[in-house]
Amino acid sequence: ELIEELPNFDHLPELPQASFVYDDSGNRIGEIFDREFVSRHGKRYIGQVHRRRVVHSTQIPRMLFNAFIAIEDKRFPEHNGFDFEAAKRIIYGGAGGAKEGGSTFTMQIVKNVFFDSDVQSERSAGKRTLRRKLKEILALPKVEATYSKDEILTYYLNLINLTPSAQGVLMASIDLFGKSNLNDLTVAEMALLAAMPKGASLYNPRRFPEFARDRRNLVLRVMAEHKIITEEEKERYQK
Repeated sequence: ELIEELPNFDHLPELPQASFVYDDSGNRIGEIFDREFVSRHGKRYIGQVHRRRVVHSTQIPRMLFNAFIAIEDKRFPEHNGFDFEAAKRIIYGGAGGAKEGGSTFTMQIVKNVFFDSDVQSERSAGKRTLRRKLKEILALPKVEATYSKDEILTYYLNLINLTPSAQGVLMASIDLFGKSNLNDLTVAEMALLAAMPKGASLYNPRRFPEFARDRRNLVLRVMAEHKIITEEEKERYQK
């Protein structure tokens, strides 16, 4: 019965993008993007702001991919959507102080894309349902079988909130570093972007530079542990 309730996974929805407005000299002078509104207790509030620029996997440096994998989902290349080791760590050791979370990239896409309406309904009702979670688990191998690892991670990097007012790695790169080409990012900047899913506001370097630096340095340390960068490079990028 649960299998019959699963959505169609053959198509990842197109993500809304912001449009940039330029003057005759090629300077960006404005943006156009969509806002969603939600109603609570008879009042209307701005909900999600769709302020992103979508990038293709070929536009994302492998180092940036690896930074996110190292800190967020280190067994991503091997698992089929569910990380049993991460789940076991949280169950028996607790999530407090963990370097990486328990949700895989695939789990976050399944929840926030294919079951988003279910999640919103549960939030409105003030309760979570086991039925929805079971459907999400059943969906994981189907999504993994339908899309490549690069496709899944690229979609995730375009989807997520990395600053309080924008989504996706490219818009975060533009906002934080003034760089519209991800290949122009330094390794330290890539590590900071990988640090931000844990708290887009808390680790925003403009608001809380010390918190941002500490989290960035944690990412660099994990990257060194995974041999993505050397110890010498880690020391240099942490300065």
